[in-house]
Amino acid sequence: MLSKDLPDLAIRGEGGIDIFARRLEAERQRARFFCLGRICADGGVEVFEKGITPERLMRAAAQYPPEPQRLDLADATSFPPLLANFGQAGPKSTLELFLRLEFLRAYAVAAQALLPFETALAKDPAAVTADGSRFAGHVALAYDFNRISLGITFARLALPALPARRLLTNEHGFALRMLGDLAMRGHEAGLCFEAALAAGANPHRRARALAAARALGHDEAIARHSTGLGKPAPTASPNLPAKRPAADNGRDKAASVTKGVS
Repeated sequence: MLSKDLPDLAIRGEGGIDIFARRLEAERQRARFFCLGRICADGGVEVFEKGITPERLMRAAAQYPPEPQRLDLADATSFPPLLANFGQAGPKSTLELFLRLEFLRAYAVAAQALLPFETALAKDPAAVTADGSRFAGHVALAYDFNRISLGITFARLALPALPARRLLTNEHGFALRMLGDLAMRGHEAGLCFEAALAAGANPHRRARALAAARALGHDEAIARHSTGLGKPAPTASPNLPAKRPAADNGRDKAASVTKGVS
């Protein structure tokens, strides 16, 4: 069965109900899960992936059980009620069961890779962030599973230890943009997007930096990033009063929200 035929999965996450899709990477002969968006605790809908509609996320969230059954992998007596619940709903629900088990396996594999990475990052962040490809590869694991708190931890450890601007690569920019997205979802809009631009500007990174500036109510950054995207520069924040980030989160001004880099 192709990935496009598989249902999206609604999984409770840190900020609400996360919606995941399974995608087959034929060239690598493996499947990966990606977080498409989330239904927030207040009922709001946030889309994370281009081309995904709020309606799709809401349809998937509607399948989330109002009283989820708890599964204890060390207690076989918890298995029969869960299996009976899925079995009564027919083949489609059985498919969902196996899809959830695959999700658990993928989540566990990613978590096992992220544990030593976090330890290494805390011990010697400069050494870990020196290799942009390795840095981005591990950040992508946190990003795919919408590990918001972990992403913020990575950002706070990595930003002060980033290589000099001339040594930043596109892979660094990719990693920092993903960390910025995770931080935004955790209401830490001032992290990472400016540093991502320092590693190489592109329209997507610039748009995310603009979104962060708007969330912060930072008029100067809003005007700068609007100009960078070829949009008219507003004279004031559209919704929020102007305020500055409490601290520079980067090694130098390249990582500050007051400098236009992405």
